[in-house]
Amino acid sequence: MADTVTEAARQAHLQSYVRYANEVAVQFPRLSDDDAAVAVAAHIRRYWDPSIRADLQEHLDAGGADLLPIALAAARLLHSG
Repeated sequence: MADTVTEAARQAHLQSYVRYANEVAVQFPRLSDDDAAVAVAAHIRRYWDPSIRADLQEHLDAGGADLLPIALAAARLLHSG
């Protein structure tokens, strides 16, 4: 039971991180998609805790469901270094 609760809580947090990444992604409407992805990646790298970035990376490795295209591109940029 505890594992189920822990996994449910983890998934809830992960969905929050996806929502946050998407919220950042829409903040750069005047930039090209590539430049916006770079800006989002820079924001995540600068302000997000490393453990949250690791969770986002794990989500990307699992397919990146629900990430907007710019957030997805940013996550890929973070993964590539």
